[in-house]
Amino acid sequence: MKLQLSWSSSSGGAHLHNILIESLHRLGFDSPTPIQAATLAASTMGRRNLVGAAPTGSGKTLAFLLPILNSILMEKNEGEDEPLQDDDAADALTSNKLQALIMTPTRELATQIQAECEKLVPNQCVTLVGGIALVKQKRLLSTKKPSIIVATPGRLWAMLSSGDNDHLKDLSQIRFLVLDEADRMTQEHSFPQLVKILDLVNESNPNKEEEDDDDDESDDESDDGARMRGLPGIRGEAHLTMLTDDILDRIQAKKDSTNPERVELSDDEISVDEVDEIDEMGDLFLNLKPKVHRQTFIYSATLTLPFTSTKTKSAPNSKMKKRTKKLGLVGGIAEILEKTNAMGETKVVDLSSSSPAGTSLANHEGSNGIVLPPGLSLSQIKCTQMHKDSHLYAYLMTTIQGASGPCLVFCNSIGAVRRVGATFQTLGFSTRILHAHMQQRARFKAVESLKNTKKRVIVVCTDVAARGLDIPSVSTVVHYDVARAVDTFVHRSGRTARGMGMGAVGTSLSLIAPAEDKAFSQIARSINIPFSKVNLDGRLLSSSQVRANLASKIYCAGEIEQKTNSSNKWFLEKAKEADLDLDDDLLEDDSNRSEKEMQTISEAKKARIKLTKLLKEPLTTQKFGKFLSTNSAALQNQLKQSIQP
Repeated sequence: MKLQLSWSSSSGGAHLHNILIESLHRLGFDSPTPIQAATLAASTMGRRNLVGAAPTGSGKTLAFLLPILNSILMEKNEGEDEPLQDDDAADALTSNKLQALIMTPTRELATQIQAECEKLVPNQCVTLVGGIALVKQKRLLSTKKPSIIVATPGRLWAMLSSGDNDHLKDLSQIRFLVLDEADRMTQEHSFPQLVKILDLVNESNPNKEEEDDDDDESDDESDDGARMRGLPGIRGEAHLTMLTDDILDRIQAKKDSTNPERVELSDDEISVDEVDEIDEMGDLFLNLKPKVHRQTFIYSATLTLPFTSTKTKSAPNSKMKKRTKKLGLVGGIAEILEKTNAMGETKVVDLSSSSPAGTSLANHEGSNGIVLPPGLSLSQIKCTQMHKDSHLYAYLMTTIQGASGPCLVFCNSIGAVRRVGATFQTLGFSTRILHAHMQQRARFKAVESLKNTKKRVIVVCTDVAARGLDIPSVSTVVHYDVARAVDTFVHRSGRTARGMGMGAVGTSLSLIAPAEDKAFSQIARSINIPFSKVNLDGRLLSSSQVRANLASKIYCAGEIEQKTNSSNKWFLEKAKEADLDLDDDLLEDDSNRSEKEMQTISEAKKARIKLTKLLKEPLTTQKFGKFLSTNSAALQNQLKQSIQP
């Protein structure tokens, strides 16, 4: 009861189902976060659409999950004689119809949302994402028939277009449509399937409000004309006549004379075909499902930033444009609402900028007051591209921030992810990589490795990990390559310092090469938050450079050997398929390599021996103590004792 009061008073009177209150108590959510408090009443009581922009880690997932689950549980209660108990939660959502569709840009985010939903009401939400067997997902839909589906657009469209799953054939009963990280999904050429899915949802349950608005306008005009003609002093005034008993009797007689007489038809006068047709028409009307009111929720941390949305061939909806203009929405956000064809009223909540409270998203355009998590520290290191490895190694080995827990390192390409990941694995770190071309199981393992707070893990990744992942243990985010856009930087940095309170702290480090300085300056101007400079001891950098160079040589030799092995594997597989004997001359070995490649492999063997020896020693500066400042010497003594790779 106390928790219900806390949530209700903080969110403007919103009342949550007892099952949800018990789940929130179990999870330790004593009160709503700002984004939840600002949206819960409008979504549950007002049944409004929501456009929500809030910093990363601010609780946007629960902001749309709570209204969905609350509505479904409340609807189930209406059909029960007694209120649902916690033991009935598993059956509460089993309604054999799809009621909520949540779409996300990445598999990891979809899986995370499903996990959060399971914590609130278990065993009822299903994810549809790539990388997992299609047959398995079809079986889950057929057996569970979930009310809530969390999906990536590509896999969802593949299953919708196949038409072989009964649970996805009827989209008319969808009452909640959610686009999480909506700005990412609507970027041009990113998710072309999204527009097709939205069109299919709208066709299944079209928005009739626009036509009703037109009818209401014409009715209002005619009513106004009638009222004007009936006003005193205006030409065409209607005369008032009192209804006497005689007049009422004549009106009743007229009605009785016009009532048709009931005619009884014999069975011979109705054919069997006509009877069957009548029965079919009756069944058709009985099977008609009532139209449902669909709420649309659009969330992201960077909805206020400019972006190019996916182009659609659909005709522009002029009425919807008027509605978005009335809300003060412009640009990409307005286009998203137009694509979803949102029904009813829409509430806009912008907590992502430092603008005064109540400022709409439209007013944020051109603003440079983007809000990042309060516990996030921004820092930078400027160096050449070839020295990024050594600077990052020194940072991770010799600074308190770099050595304080799991770390995410973002690169702009898969090739860079593989190289940086292999290099730091060679340097002795527990390293995993994460990118879109990996198998799903390996991607899950990389994400799970970050959740172990007792083990220092580095995950080198592309921007596939930049959005939505909620892993509070991540202490440091490194932009190995400067982000290509401001929103990408915001989402990358938001993987640390997540949550609320004093414990939500983290560091975002940018490694800036001369060629990236212009792009970084644009990000810094947009963020409008100062970046502190990381001062690394030059002598430490010298030792780090030696180790990084040795690791780089080992990586280059490994690339040569991997290329050779891949080529040989291809020849062996093709020969086996063709049932042919393979000529040994086609297979590559040391005799087929160039002199340069042989030299690289030879140097790598020596480098491996030398690096193995160096890694057994702590990273130190020159042995001449007189070259160390007092602070530097003290820091070295501390790090020698506490920090190992």
